[in-house]
Amino acid sequence: MNKLHNRLLRSALLAIAGLAPAAAFAGSGTNNLAVSATVSSSCSITSTTALAFGTATASTLPLDGQGALSFTCTNTTPWMVFGDVGQNASGSQRRMVNAGQYLAYNIYSDSARSTVFPVALGSLGSGNTGGTGTGLSQTVTVYGRIPAGTALPAPGTYTDTIVLTLNW
Repeated sequence: MNKLHNRLLRSALLAIAGLAPAAAFAGSGTNNLAVSATVSSSCSITSTTALAFGTATASTLPLDGQGALSFTCTNTTPWMVFGDVGQNASGSQRRMVNAGQYLAYNIYSDSARSTVFPVALGSLGSGNTGGTGTGLSQTVTVYGRIPAGTALPAPGTYTDTIVLTLNW
């Protein structure tokens, strides 16, 4: 009986609450809020992936590797990537170094390794290392090669650093 009494009491309270008048408002008003933003032509480098050749032996040459530069440019912004010759170059020949000995290599802008990666700014938006921004992440791949016939120096780990520049 007690359970029935509680249910009836709850039902009655809910019914009474439903009959209560809603709060009265004195009035209301509206107005517009202007919203704006200016998007400027820009690019931002987000990451690089190292160009790693792995282990070079007389039987592995030519030895290929690849690295990458990832970035984001605003939509329709023309861009171009180029790279310097590295810290250990002899003239235009890129070289890695270890304890005063050098290992020659080259970088290319195509997977066939037939077009040398540019070392100076060319026309924005053109070539294998140029394009137009999409507003989303984009990537330029750097294709490397230690050529066949390269004289291999003493065993060790050889390194170099190339500065890649993204212009827009």
